[in-house]
Amino acid sequence: MQPQMILDLSPDEILKRIKSAVLCTMFHRSELYRVYSPSRLV
Repeated sequence: MQPQMILDLSPDEILKRIKSAVLCTMFHRSELYRVYSPSRLV
């Protein structure tokens, strides 16, 4: 994402995008842990 795009967004919109990004990251990590056992990731 371009820094200019972030500056153009309102604070509420920025928070929404950050929250959605964090949720997506957490979801994908949990999915990865299901597919690959933690011992294989180390």
